[in-house]
This record gives sequence, C-alpha cells and structure tokens, in this order.
Amino acid sequence: MRRVLFFGLVLFLFGGCGGGSNNSGDTSKKESLNSELKVEDVIFSPPKDIDFDNKTRMKMKREKIFSKLEGNHIQKMVESCSVSGTYEVSQDYNGLYRVVYNDCIDYDELLDVVSYYNGKVSISEDGEHYHLYNYREIPDYYNAMGDGTYYKDVSIYYHDDYSFAEIRIDGEIDEYRNEYIYEKMDYKDIVLKNNKVENSWYISGGFSDEVNCFKDSHEYRTDDRDWLIESSVEPNYLESGTLYVDNIKYVYHGDKVTVTKDGKSKTFTQQELLDALDKKRNESNCSL
Repeated sequence: MRRVLFFGLVLFLFGGCGGGSNNSGDTSKKESLNSELKVEDVIFSPPKDIDFDNKTRMKMKREKIFSKLEGNHIQKMVESCSVSGTYEVSQDYNGLYRVVYNDCIDYDELLDVVSYYNGKVSISEDGEHYHLYNYREIPDYYNAMGDGTYYKDVSIYYHDDYSFAEIRIDGEIDEYRNEYIYEKMDYKDIVLKNNKVENSWYISGGFSDEVNCFKDSHEYRTDDRDWLIESSVEPNYLESGTLYVDNIKYVYHGDKVTVTKDGKSKTFTQQELLDALDKKRNESNCSL
C-alpha cells in the first residue's frame, strides 16, 4: 500500500456556484452566465496529511516497548532516551500501554535521524488504537528543530491486512514550520477505507483546515455504490467515483470531474481544480 495513500491524491475537491434570476433579454443572458459554477467560487480542502510514516514509527515504538516488557512482570518502567530525556511506560490490566515522553531526544533507526518527543501516547496491545494527548513530535530535531507536529487530543484507529485498510481519526493537529504554526487541522470522525483488491477508496466525516489566509470546514461522504478509484496514469487524479462535499456532488471520470450544486452542473478538468486550490492555499495577502 502506498504510504501517501489517498490523502495526497485528492487535493482537488472543490467547485462553486453563482447567483442569478430568470429575467428575460440581455439581463437574463448575463445573469445566466454569472450563475454558472466557477472554480473560484468555492474551494474545498479535503482531509490530508495524515502521515502514515508516523503510524509505522508508532509501531516501531510499540515493538520496542513490548520487547522491554516481554517476560518481565513489571507494570511500570522509566527508560532513558538515547540522546537525552526519558520516557515512562506503564501497562494496565486490559493490555493498554501508556507512554509519557519527557523531552525525549532519541535516535530514530527507521529514518536514520535524531527525533524529539514530548507528551502522552496510549497504544493498544494489538497496535491498532492510539491516543495522543498534548504530544509533540519533531522528526528531524537537529536539522529542522522548528518543524514538527502537535497532537492536542487525537484518537486514531489504524487497521491494515492483505485486502483492506482502514484509518479513523478524531481530534486537532497543528503543523509547525520554523517554530510557528503553519497549518491547523481538525478531524471530526474522519473514516478512510481502502479496498486493496479493487483499489477503491471511501472517505467520510468532517474536516476543518486553516493555512495562511485559507480557512475551510466541510463534511465529506463517498457514494456507497461508487467508491473512488485512483488514476493509473496520473497519480494526482481520480479515475472514477462519486463524492459529496456538504451539498455538492463530484463525479470523477478520466481527467475530468463533473460538479453539481443547487441543480447546476459543470465539468472541470482535475488539473484546473488542483491549481485553484494550490493558489488559494498559498495566498499570503489576506485582504484580497
């Protein structure tokens, strides 16, 4: 399964609508043109940037913790991180592991970098349920000390087998760049499913996004009978599928997507939608 998975492939869920009336004459014609769906009218930012590398690293942490506790009849221990700081591990009677990182600076064998961790993480014994509370992670501490991710109060479920993968996430996540918050994301019971046999995707739930001058909040739902299929030619496109964003319907076909809202429909190329979202997300003059 691709690490980037679906989130990096749907940065183009947007459309729009305009007002208008059914008057006659030139005014009617002008208003009819103005009432067409326009890409710049409404731009949606879909749930994204759920870092599956982080899930792999959490699995590595879990295995490291299990190896230390295996065969030992202890319910709590404190370990030193390889560079500085400590982490404290405890396990309850239900098998839930709780890890408290105290300014832990540790060598990350998976990425071959030194990483920083601080905060609380809970991991189920099967490794499928995570809870992160006031938890901050800096993947490359020495080279990018001001970049990282802060999980305010986030619950994650992650299951993956040979034919099906599913992730569920709820909570607030902040992305930092140069020690400042670059992007704020709020996931509201987001569900992402991947049928690996058919290479199809399903997404539902709410997502709010704030970056630069761009602020967005929407509900997403994939048609149960028409899941989203990745393009085999262009990695940033969807080949087919039907998605609802609030009350707007998106039907993907080849390199195009037909958008329907309030009885009005228009077909856009997926590239022009991608370009419009990228432009909006990178706008730094908020007075425009």
